[in-house]
Amino acid sequence: MPWFTRPKPKTETPPAEGERRVRTEGLWLKCEGCRQIIWRKALEQNLHVCPKCGYHFRIDAVTRLRLLFDGEWETYDDSMVSTDPLEFVDARPYKERLAAMREAYQPERRRDQRRRHTEWPPRLHLRP
Repeated sequence: MPWFTRPKPKTETPPAEGERRVRTEGLWLKCEGCRQIIWRKALEQNLHVCPKCGYHFRIDAVTRLRLLFDGEWETYDDSMVSTDPLEFVDARPYKERLAAMREAYQPERRRDQRRRHTEWPPRLHLRP
């Protein structure tokens, strides 16, 4: 049977307006310095600097380490956590702040979004 006479498969009902996924979402960024629209891959190749005005975009710690190191690195002391040996107290005790940060972090939820590190802040060291 020729391809032009084949019946087209029936598609499901189109999703609601709020459920639509845009394929180009996240491919372009607008420079805050010159308002130029830049392709994300071109920006990454230019080390997160606008090619038109030289504006430096913010980057996360892991991206900065990839730019800094010339190869792979290993993480050490993943199980290390912050403590309060001085029993510091400000508007609220430091131990409460640490507990709130651990509660807010929840690695399972973040791991689903992006697989970056297993714990924050990552402890990174160069391989010898």
